Amino acid sequence: MLAYVFRRLLWTISTLWLAITITFFGLGAAFDRAEGNAFSEALNGPQRGSSFGAPEDPFVFEGPPHEQYLRFLADAVRLDWGASVSNDNRATTDVLVETFRVTAGMGLLAFLLATALGIPLGVLAATRRGWADRLISSGATLAYSFPSLVLAILLLALSVRTIPVFPITWNGEWDNYPLPISVLALSSGGYLARVTRVAVIDVLGQDYVRTARSRGLGEGVVRRRHVLANAMPTILGALGPTLGLLLAGSLLVEYAFGAPGTGKLLLDGFAERDYPLILAGVSLYTTLVLLANLAADVAAGLADPRIRAGTR
Repeated sequence: MLAYVFRRLLWTISTLWLAITITFFGLGAAFDRAEGNAFSEALNGPQRGSSFGAPEDPFVFEGPPHEQYLRFLADAVRLDWGASVSNDNRATTDVLVETFRVTAGMGLLAFLLATALGIPLGVLAATRRGWADRLISSGATLAYSFPSLVLAILLLALSVRTIPVFPITWNGEWDNYPLPISVLALSSGGYLARVTRVAVIDVLGQDYVRTARSRGLGEGVVRRRHVLANAMPTILGALGPTLGLLLAGSLLVEYAFGAPGTGKLLLDGFAERDYPLILAGVSLYTTLVLLANLAADVAAGLADPRIRAGTR
């Protein structure tokens, strides 16, 4: 098991490094280098002794690109991203932590709601073949494929014109959360329902399930001990990316509801060409998704030894 965890951890670290490296050098091609552009100054290197933001800001881009890159990696390991030029030169880490509380809160609640709805509905669709299966499968497909931004606009319009229960402007209170959480959970719940249905149907067709039934075991025992237990590694493999993406937040959903989360912050950072903020945000999002996938892989490996051995 330790060897399996070590392999997955190496893959996670190498993927994170690759994502950060691509972002660091790729932004040079994405943004123009007009005079006075903060990004241009960072990439081309300011005059010695200058930096982003405040004079004491240690996030300095000087010298050749490879030296800038090595200095950036050394600072990133210490979680030192410098000053955010689009946030009054405040420390980028402080800005991200402040906004991530909103994003993480919505993401965790949406994940719990999506899990509570998606997995039971997927099991029900797999075990109740017929009209229930068709209804749940069609609804899950619609929920998974429906654009989140369109749904957010529809809910906002409904809140204004028909059911004015939840406020449409963000005030930081509890009643701001149900609408964006519903939008985030709907798509994820549909995805989990589809994955669960396929996994359970695959296990139901296995010989050991038929053998368990032939031994006279009750249907509830068969589903709990044999069907769900063997379908769980596949379900866990879907929960990891779902949790990572919901924790990373939805840029469009946060913007639609005016939530002061990390997604909205990064969109504003791109508009302002806030290079330190963009690098820190991409690193944060990538880390969250990779850690969630790592946790799901480890949990699936614990549940199924064939995954650890690489035979499944």
